[in-house]
Amino acid sequence: TEENNKLATAIGLFASGQMTSINVLTVLFKEHLVKEGLSLQFVTAAFKAFLGEQNIDHLGSSLKKAGIDNKLLEFFPPNKRDEEYFARYFEAEEMKQLVEYHSQKQKNSMREQTIEHAKDMLQDDNNTQEVVSYLKQRIKEGNWQESDFVQIVWDALMRAVDWSTRPEMIENQASRQVKKNAKILAAFASNPKSELALLQKIQVYCHEDTKLMKHFRLIVKILYEEDVVSETAIFYWYEKGAKSQCKGIFLKQMEPFVNWLKTVESESEEEDEE
Repeated sequence: TEENNKLATAIGLFASGQMTSINVLTVLFKEHLVKEGLSLQFVTAAFKAFLGEQNIDHLGSSLKKAGIDNKLLEFFPPNKRDEEYFARYFEAEEMKQLVEYHSQKQKNSMREQTIEHAKDMLQDDNNTQEVVSYLKQRIKEGNWQESDFVQIVWDALMRAVDWSTRPEMIENQASRQVKKNAKILAAFASNPKSELALLQKIQVYCHEDTKLMKHFRLIVKILYEEDVVSETAIFYWYEKGAKSQCKGIFLKQMEPFVNWLKTVESESEEEDEE
């Protein structure tokens, strides 16, 4: 009704100016309101008013504070409660930014679930094939690009390690984990783009987790030896693909290995010519 619409708009405006909390919308989870589509109508007007004043980040933050950021689908009647309908509906209501926000939330949630489940599988010593099968199912479900997904796989491998507090143990733990699970990484680094993405991910990871910083070269060397990344990917990373995070330190660390690879490459070329 017109009255409801005015009230919803007012709530959206007040919430955007932080004069009221958006958690007043939680009353709309009542089954009969949802079923009749009244909840959806109401939140649509409220969100529209909010987004007329503030950007999606503000709305997202308000939804999170209210604990409803992961419950947006629950405003939809049960027979319309799916991602596709959600996207179509809010796009038609000219709130594409809400669709993108929701989609990213879903993706982040799926990413986290994937990392956690793969971590558990690795810690329970599931065999490589089982882990790869699970991950292949997830990449399909999430419609991920391989170059994005290989980074998720790396996170899972690292999270599965019970890192020692003794610095001298770290090198051994890192090399063992990478070597043991190289085939899992290889399954999701089947092209140059994914190989580069993996190298970049490891660089950033070693930058953020400083205990691994000095072991970057060792990790890359193992990945090369285990045929996860090629020398071409390593050269590309070294010459123009490295990320900005501690770039100088990592390039310097990699220099001897890259030089060695170049020597090996030129020797094999000479042999081919002979």
